[in-house]
Amino acid sequence: MKVIIQRVDLDTCLTGLIMDADESDTVICRRGNASMEDLLNPAVLCIEAGGSGWGRLNDFDHHNIEDYLPPACWQALVHQKKLNPELIRLARYVAMVDEAEPVFPYPGFPSLSALFSGMLLTEKEPVAQFFRGLGILKRVLADGIDPYGVMPDISEWRLFRAAKIRNGEQARNSFREARFLASKSGLTVGYLETLAIGGMGRLYRAGCDVGILFSPNFGNPPVPKFTIAGNGIRVFGLKPVFDELEPGWGGQQTIIGSPRQGTALSRAQVLEVVTRHL
Repeated sequence: MKVIIQRVDLDTCLTGLIMDADESDTVICRRGNASMEDLLNPAVLCIEAGGSGWGRLNDFDHHNIEDYLPPACWQALVHQKKLNPELIRLARYVAMVDEAEPVFPYPGFPSLSALFSGMLLTEKEPVAQFFRGLGILKRVLADGIDPYGVMPDISEWRLFRAAKIRNGEQARNSFREARFLASKSGLTVGYLETLAIGGMGRLYRAGCDVGILFSPNFGNPPVPKFTIAGNGIRVFGLKPVFDELEPGWGGQQTIIGSPRQGTALSRAQVLEVVTRHL
């Protein structure tokens, strides 16, 4: 099977697992959406690579549309009519993480999300990340591990755990420089510039209604990137405003991001848009 993705995250990998992707498949990581030829071909599995709402064609995405669609993994679960309770619970957890919804109560370290982030920090090549991610999720299901709990000490996961600990130290240092502002409607907006993963959760825990993260070197190859997320607050309405300044912004109801090829906007421009329009 041919599988097309744009980036690797929990939602992408769980969708692949639900759709029975494995290492015999040809996985292609693109910076942009899949071609229309691939999107219209049900023999090609497109995960978060365009075709939002086209599950009948094996396209699972939920970005860049006005109407709400659940994360790709939940769409795939419904499409495949899989009723395994453990898989459903895992999909609910992944959907919360994907929609930047805080998971309460916080389970402790390492959470599944933290462990997965550590894997992404350890393995830099996207296709290898995808298969490593599949492996983590398969182990969670096979061992009956609660996705909402603390991940057990499994030998092959220790490297991921250590990478996430180092990342956490970097994030704590970066957070000292966080800025907090009030939006036009009185929302608390937090801004954080960091190379570390996990900054949005720190902003939420600091009381922010909306978080703005800026990474000067995001992804592979590295590009400057802004991510804007609302703690239960819809931010997708900002997309057309940003598109006027810089075409290519994308996202969903509670989280949006700058173009995949990188952003040229300044911190001041982004803060002005967010505080003026929310």
